[in-house]
This record gives sequence, structure tokens and C-alpha cells, in this order.
Amino acid sequence: DIRYSSGNGSNKKLTKLAVVLDKHESEFICDMAEYYHIYNYQKFNPGYLAILLDGLRDDSRVRMASSGLNVNIDRMLLATIADELGVILGGKKEISLLELLLYGVPEEEKPCLSFESKEGFAEWWNSH
Repeated sequence: DIRYSSGNGSNKKLTKLAVVLDKHESEFICDMAEYYHIYNYQKFNPGYLAILLDGLRDDSRVRMASSGLNVNIDRMLLATIADELGVILGGKKEISLLELLLYGVPEEEKPCLSFESKEGFAEWWNSH
């Protein structure tokens, strides 16, 4: 029987695994499939899964979800550079790419479409 325990910190890793499975199981399943080709994580020893979880990159689904981010750090940096470059080149800062990435389009700026009938919707749909 092989035990997957790294000694120091193995309890922390198992606790982290338990929290991830409780709060972000879907992301964990996707990451295990993408990174490790594990399609049924329940067949594996929890200690082994905890080690694999600990080895995921910072831009993995689990890490992003755990940190509350929906955009990876590289995209955030690129958006910040684009925003600042726009200001340096004399452009008005009407819209921030970083804010759009982090918070989405404000409700008041989202276009609202309405139709009188299903035929009106179908006509609009087919024209786009």
C-alpha cells in the first residue's frame, strides 16, 4: 500500500483538498482532467490528489476560483498596460479594460433589446 504523504504539511494539503472539493468541485474536476488526465478523481488516494492540487499552476480554474478572480494575472497586467498607454498617448479614459475584465459591462450600459412578437425576434436574429 503506497501512501502519498509529504510529511510536513500533508494535513494542510488534505484540508485544502477538502475545502476545494466542497466549494469548487467542478473546477477541480476540470483541472484534474486537463492537467493530469484524471477523469474520476474518486478512484485516487486523497493524499495523492492533495499533492496534485498543490502542483496546479496559478492560472488553473481551482486557483482562480479560490482567489475570487475571473481573469488571470497576465490578462490583468496587459489590460493595465493598455489603459495606462492610452492615458500616456493622450486618450481620454472613458473605459478601463481592466475594469471591464474584472467587473464586466455596467448594467446601465448593456444594450436592452425588446420585441413585439416572436416574428420580430426571428427577423432580428436572422439579420445578425
